[in-house]
Order: sequence, then structure tokens, then C-alpha cells
Amino acid sequence: MAIRYRKQLDTSVLRMRVAPDERVGREAIMPERFKRKRAAPTVVLMGLAEGLAEDLRKALSQQGCAVRSEPQAPRSLALRLIDQVEPDVVFCPAEREQYVPFLAAVRAKKPGLPVVVVSRLPEVPAWLDAMELGAADYCAPPFESIQIRWILQSALKTPCSKPASNAKARARL
Repeated sequence: MAIRYRKQLDTSVLRMRVAPDERVGREAIMPERFKRKRAAPTVVLMGLAEGLAEDLRKALSQQGCAVRSEPQAPRSLALRLIDQVEPDVVFCPAEREQYVPFLAAVRAKKPGLPVVVVSRLPEVPAWLDAMELGAADYCAPPFESIQIRWILQSALKTPCSKPASNAKARARL
């Protein structure tokens, strides 16, 4: 006599026939792609001030991220570093003259790479400008654990939208 087990994983349904005396754990019925553990996300802090970078580094390290900081990297060096490190997320400063050309360069070279703009003070106009230019998110200190987790999850799950797609979305509204 066999027992049927159905387990909903993602969008596929797995069915297994198991003898009643066998014990089946979660690992036995999960597909291989769900068993692999993800590596820690790699994060690059590009051009942030020392104190701001240190606070963000601590918060990201608590989330298990591998963090690399480049305090004063010119744009050409920054793009080479991004090619070498292949980060999952990049954080850059909120000074408009720094992040606007940086976002444009990153969008041209690596369109799917999420860039989070970091400000010393949360300002709504700066936040809107950054989001309209294609930033994945905008944040300011104090960096709380839940805030950083939410930013990382949203940046890593959703592909970054390009500025043109934001304009199309606004036109539909």
C-alpha cells in the first residue's frame, strides 16, 4: 500500500509514492534547485563618505553580505571594479553630480545591476529624482537591519527598471 504526497513548490507539483514505513523528510521531496544554498550577496559601496560607508558596511555585514568599499573611485575605475567584482548591488552617494553620470554609465554597461542611492539626509525630491533616473532604491541613515534587508530583497528580486520604462508607466497613469 502506497501513500501519495503532494508538495507545492514554486509552480510545479511533485508527486511521490512512498511505502508507509519509509520516512520522507523535506530534503527528499525537494527538487535539486531548491536544495542549493545561495551565496552571500556581494555589495560595492562606491564613493561614499567614510562614516556613512562604515555604518552601511556594518548593517550590510549583519545581513551576511560580502562588502567592498571604494571611497574615492573615479567613474572609469568604478566601472572596471564593477566588472572585476561582479556585485549584486551597488550603493552610491546621493550628490546629484556624482550619481547621475554614474547611473547612466552603469545602465549602459550593466543594465540589470541594481544601484541604491545613499543620502546623509532623507529628502523627497532627491529620492524621486534618483528613482526616475533608474536607481533601484534610495536610503539614508540610521541604517536599521529591517530597512537594509528590505532594500536588498527588493533590489535582488526585481530587475531594475530603466528611466524610459518609468516614463511609459507614468504615461499610462
